[in-house]
Amino acid sequence: MMSQHLNDSKDDYIRDEHSGSVYNEQDHSTPGNRVPSTQYKDNYETTFDLDGNVETKSICSAKSGGSGHDNRSGMGSIARSGQEAILPAVLEFPEAGQAQFLAAVITHLDPHAPAFKLAPVYTLYLCARYRASTHYRPELTPTERAHKLTAFLHHVATLIHATVQERCTDSAAQAFWMANASELLHFLKCDRHISSFSTQAQDLLPTTVQNAFSNLVACFQEELSRALAELTNPAALDATEATAPTLQALAAAMVLLRRCRVNAALTIQLFSHLFHYINAVCFNKLVTESGTVSARWGAALSARLALVAAWAERQGLELAADCHLARTHQAARLISGAYRNAEEVCSALGACFKLNSVQVRALLAPLLPPELVDAA
Repeated sequence: MMSQHLNDSKDDYIRDEHSGSVYNEQDHSTPGNRVPSTQYKDNYETTFDLDGNVETKSICSAKSGGSGHDNRSGMGSIARSGQEAILPAVLEFPEAGQAQFLAAVITHLDPHAPAFKLAPVYTLYLCARYRASTHYRPELTPTERAHKLTAFLHHVATLIHATVQERCTDSAAQAFWMANASELLHFLKCDRHISSFSTQAQDLLPTTVQNAFSNLVACFQEELSRALAELTNPAALDATEATAPTLQALAAAMVLLRRCRVNAALTIQLFSHLFHYINAVCFNKLVTESGTVSARWGAALSARLALVAAWAERQGLELAADCHLARTHQAARLISGAYRNAEEVCSALGACFKLNSVQVRALLAPLLPPELVDAA
């Protein structure tokens, strides 16, 4: 499968038999777009080592024997001529120390240590760019370089996957690696130079993100389960005090996700799960525990859920909250009303589109005469 894949992608890297790189620094869609060799002097690459030594040089000038120009003017010339700008950075690391390096960046890394929480993914991506370039073992043929790049990226994805599984009960680690794994997947898909050589990693990383997501939901739900005991306690009189533990748990989850720079789509999905969990706990307790269905408790529960919805709106999560808390909202409003006849009951049920007939009967039976319940 790998040989077929490499053959399918050979046009992406065998442009220059002398370059040995899996990507061509001046690749264009058609031969007619190629520019004269004199314009290649404006293509620069910057490298730096672990000691902080930085070197910027013109790749194509070195090939043509010319001298480099100022990096800023060179990149401007590329933009003016319509050429594609190449990422001017790689991260070089010795092949002999690869295991120790990856252990420090992935396996043994403390999620609380990096100030910039996406540091691992940027580090690993620059390493991949280095492995794809001719700076890494110039003697390799393009095919050999492609095979080594594929193996390296798959190994990185495997280490991240194993780390997520090993720390499945650590919410900080799950948020940290969910953000980094999703970002790495995005980088690999968008980089046309190495995308074709990272299919194995791209197959594994979505599973890693999904596992981290599920583990994180479980961690947050465990925190919420303790807070919801107060939210669903009818004996608590003040709505603000009863809701405070739940809001604190939600706020802590949001702070963690933002600190780890989890993207907005995953954040919304995760909070949708949490709002659904809050809805399920509140609703199930309402319809299954005897003595909880009353007009007073319905009004109190509505006030508490309104505070949760207000918090969600301040975070930009109002749509997720409205959708996933709707059933309990509607049930609380239904039992808090006073109904004198069947018409009033039917009018109230018109706004309870989330409730089915069995749920409506369970909610109204303790409050209304049988004939009104039957009419509903």
